[in-house]
Amino acid sequence: MTRIHIVKRIQILLLGAVLSAGTLLAQSESSKSASKDEDKVSTPFGAVKKDHDAKPTPRRSIDPNLEVEAKGDEITFTRKTPFGAQRWTKARTDLSDAEKALVEKKLKSKTASAGSSKPASDAGPR
Repeated sequence: MTRIHIVKRIQILLLGAVLSAGTLLAQSESSKSASKDEDKVSTPFGAVKKDHDAKPTPRRSIDPNLEVEAKGDEITFTRKTPFGAQRWTKARTDLSDAEKALVEKKLKSKTASAGSSKPASDAGPR
């Protein structure tokens, strides 16, 4: 076989691949228009139906490992980590909106838990 014959065969193979890809594309477009109510998302694991009624999972608003202490104009944050407690301090004026909301929630939960606990009774068993 000469080089020209090989090149022509490669061209024919490529033309066939392009034509078959075009028919596949046309089929996929026609199937999309036929079933508009079924939205499918292409993922690396295959096509997946899109669920429009699914609600996103709620995120925890307060980190249970985070403690907040207010001392005057400074807020001290303490987070428990596997490597020990991580502490940092910020001025009230430097807090972002999210941090301000977090501080308010943590301080409210501290005062609510302190107010709901029963005081220790002095009258013990005699």
